[in-house]
Amino acid sequence: CTTLLTNGAALRLLLKISETQRVKLDSIEQILLLGDRVSKEALRSIQKQADNVKIIAVGYMLTETGSIPIMGDATTDFTRMVGRAIAGYEV
Repeated sequence: CTTLLTNGAALRLLLKISETQRVKLDSIEQILLLGDRVSKEALRSIQKQADNVKIIAVGYMLTETGSIPIMGDATTDFTRMVGRAIAGYEV
């Protein structure tokens, strides 16, 4: 599984270059977008140029600390996760 971790601006540039060079991004299966809004046009472009993408997750982060406080996709049920520590960590 190949995952692309990027922001909206870098994604738009990657998609523009791949379209110009007529290169498909078939090896990418997941895209994690952080820290920037992503337009519907960019999402459509992903579907066109990266046929194998199954999950597009969008998160917002504090760039000063590098943490990702909120992250999920359309299938994430945050109501089942709230209040639980991440595996391997104690509260």
